Amino acid sequence: MSKDPVCGAAVEVSPAAVRSEFEGATYYFCCAECRQRFASDPVRFIAEGPQRARIPCCGFGMVRRTVQRGAA
Repeated sequence: MSKDPVCGAAVEVSPAAVRSEFEGATYYFCCAECRQRFASDPVRFIAEGPQRARIPCCGFGMVRRTVQRGAA
């Protein structure tokens, strides 16, 4: 497992994983949106760490409410 440097999500390292190379290191992402944000300023995300509270791009870590409808 790896940690998405943008949102902090746990990401399974696999050939199909969304990833990017920067300065000889490989970074893995939960989605293409997180990879795009990382690509815009990789130094920021490496230095500051995951920005989970400020970047709701993928919804990771956000509270979701599910409403079940149907049979009583």
